[in-house]
Amino acid sequence: MASTIDEGPTPTALATAAVDEDDKASLSDTTSSSASSTSDSDSANFESPPKALPIPRPGEGENRTRYFETKFFKQVAVFELLKLASEARGGSHQCRFGERDAGSYNVVLFIIFDDEVEWVVKLPKMKTSRRKDHEYLKSEYATMVYLHSLGTVPVPKIYGGCFGWNNPAKSPYFFMEKVSGMPLSKPLSTA
Repeated sequence: MASTIDEGPTPTALATAAVDEDDKASLSDTTSSSASSTSDSDSANFESPPKALPIPRPGEGENRTRYFETKFFKQVAVFELLKLASEARGGSHQCRFGERDAGSYNVVLFIIFDDEVEWVVKLPKMKTSRRKDHEYLKSEYATMVYLHSLGTVPVPKIYGGCFGWNNPAKSPYFFMEKVSGMPLSKPLSTA
């Protein structure tokens, strides 16, 4: 499997507003252009409320909710991730956010496309130097691509990403397919 890593241009200092005026304009452009590019029957079957942030998972604690609302959504241009996901699928599918979750090191946002395909976008939870790529995320990406190429280890298919900070989402990220199963945190929390 040939996968490419988009390291992006040389990183620069970025603003950390959650949805600044440029984001609002690009979101409305994305919403109107993607709505006009689909047929009426496709859009009738797919409910995508404008500017709907990823929703909390059942049982999301107060501290985690506070983290998303006061830090994460102010640092990452999350609506750009929808645009990037659509582009990664060839631009022919609308998408919206599903649930969100965070662990010690990463945030995952679930993306649902108009044809019921679900992806996960993984982003770092903690800031690293904006002057270099996010090495841990890049290493995980490369490992998953390698394991997938072997064909004997069940890992999600990877659809691309960017590991520098100078990109429309204002954060390193990568897209992968959503696979069914149980998060590792569940059995560990009951042990």
